[in-house]
Formats: sequence, C-alpha cells, structure tokens
Amino acid sequence: SNLSVLVYVLDKILKMLHPFVPFLTEQIYQSLPVHGETIMLAEFPTPLETEYMTEYELVELVKDMVVKIRNTRAENQVPPSKRIRMSIKPSDGCGDIYKAGIYIEKLANADVKFVSEHGDEKAISIVCLAGEVFIPMGDMVDVEKETEKINKEIISVEDEIKRAKGKLENQGFVAKAPANLIEAEKAKLADYMDMKQKLLDRLESLKNM
Repeated sequence: SNLSVLVYVLDKILKMLHPFVPFLTEQIYQSLPVHGETIMLAEFPTPLETEYMTEYELVELVKDMVVKIRNTRAENQVPPSKRIRMSIKPSDGCGDIYKAGIYIEKLANADVKFVSEHGDEKAISIVCLAGEVFIPMGDMVDVEKETEKINKEIISVEDEIKRAKGKLENQGFVAKAPANLIEAEKAKLADYMDMKQKLLDRLESLKNM
C-alpha cells in the first residue's frame, strides 16, 4: 500500500540522515509503526542492486529504441505529431520489453504490436538492443503529398527532355555546334531519361504502399 511504501522510504531516509541529525532522526524513528530499539543500532541502508537492476536495464533498452525510432522518423521527414504503426520483434532474453510497450507508444507516438516474426508488409527495419522494429512504409511516407511532388518533378524532367531533344533534332544546331557540346547535350538527355524512369519507378512503388 501507499502507507507501507511511505514508512519504508522514511525509515531509510532517517537512517541515512542519523549521522548528521542524530536527535531529531531518533525521535521520528521511534514514532514509526515498526522500529528497533534505537536508530543508533539500526543497519545503515545499502543499495538493493538485484531489486532494481532489471528495471534500470529495461529503461536503457527503451531509451535506445525510442532514440532510433525518432531518428528514423526525422530522416524520413515524418512529423512528430503523426501517429505511426510499428511491430517489435524482441531479441532473445529481452522479453521484458513487453512491459514497456505503453511507454514506447507514448514516447515514439506509435501504436505498438509485439510479434514473433515480421509479416509481408513493406517496412523500414530498425535494429535495436532489445530487438528489431518494423515500421510500414506507408506510415513513414505521406503517399498523397509524395505522389504530387513526384508528378511535378516528372513534368519538370519531361520539359528538359523535350528541350534537349529539340536541340539535337535541330539540324542547324547539330551542323554548327562543336562536337563536345553535342555530346554534352546527348549526355544530359540520357541523364534526364534515366531520372524520369527512376521517378516513374518511385511513383509505382507508392501505389503498393
């Protein structure tokens, strides 16, 4: 109960303070519901490492995971306010990470699901000390905005392709321009064609998210 915790904590504090405030701590100690003959003969408190080390290690695992998730969000320009989904596959010996699910959800602004194996959904993988985190690609990318952005880039690249093709098909330009300038224009055209294909591939991948 809360009362027993308060008494326990007060007992330990009084024992630590006794060397500095002997008379006052003795008086309060004698008022505790359970106490010894005198605080002077009581054992000085010692750290209970075995009791709290597991919790300490769990906190370190959660910190490592949350930092990596936040970094991944930032790298992919995902607003902190956007709630995402994620699956966590704990490493062997890190089963206690289940206890921290609610804290991970709050600190990473995510809906967390613990799994034994990752599913088929396309996802970004984040390797952490406590296991592996999988975030669906669709949650990391605003598909509508990204599609709009790519379509604008495609229009811009197509304009450059049209311009380069126009130059190379212009017999006056081909006849008068130095050979190195013509080759440079051909190289630009090839680069723009390659860029357009990559944008189209990216657009196609977005459709599958």
